[in-house]
Amino acid sequence: MRKATIGIVAIAALTGLPAFAADMPVKAPPPPPVVTPSWTGFYIGASAGYGWNQGGNIDLASIGTGNLVITTPAANAIPAGFDAQPKGFIGGGDIGYNYQWRQWVLGIEADLSGASIKGTAAQTGTATVVSLITFPVNGSAIGEQKLDLFGTVRGRMGVVAADRLLIYATGGLAYGHVESNTSTGDVPTQATILPAQGSTSGMLAGWTVGGGFEWALAPHWSFKTEYLYYDLGSRTYALSPNVVTSCCTVTEGTVNSTVSATFRGSIARVGINYKL
Repeated sequence: MRKATIGIVAIAALTGLPAFAADMPVKAPPPPPVVTPSWTGFYIGASAGYGWNQGGNIDLASIGTGNLVITTPAANAIPAGFDAQPKGFIGGGDIGYNYQWRQWVLGIEADLSGASIKGTAAQTGTATVVSLITFPVNGSAIGEQKLDLFGTVRGRMGVVAADRLLIYATGGLAYGHVESNTSTGDVPTQATILPAQGSTSGMLAGWTVGGGFEWALAPHWSFKTEYLYYDLGSRTYALSPNVVTSCCTVTEGTVNSTVSATFRGSIARVGINYKL
């Protein structure tokens, strides 16, 4: 009888073992390690945005000769200048290298973009011609500014503010291909200003500063927003003499104008980079 009881207990214990094991608490596996992306390495990318003029303008310095030298003020028949307010699209590519030390990131970046940043403005002016009689002479001027190529070579210095967020400042060389056109004409009065034209185009080099945010989307991909202020300087060119004649086709004098077009402005853009 005793042996039978022991056998029954043993069988019950064995058949209940799986249920007992299932009721035991199971230790959860450790969470996967958090991988913080490194910013060190070469990268290439593309960007697009919008540019606008900021403080650039077209200035005309005019000197009257002949009877125009006794106008008050002299040569005011040609406007002193105006702001063409260029603005438009910009987009291109970049290449660079970053080095990360703890939370600090140092790097260098070069970019080149095509642009369509342009604008046109017009002004009028009035002067007084004193010949045998005194009469007014009114003139007009139209100016255009354009930036169609823009590039930079900049240093970058930033701090990793979060696991994937880089905040940086940047600055360095800026260059671009610029164009400016100016023409003068006549607003009919007793005197006439014959049309004159002048233009210039070419490469300018200057400086740029700015900053931005870059977010690491994945180990090799990042998204950025960036602002740059640039100053490319100016180009100077002359207009052909503006001959002023009176109602009797008598030449009353000329207005010689020198034009200085300044190219400076801002760029706001977004981009995506791929770390090689």
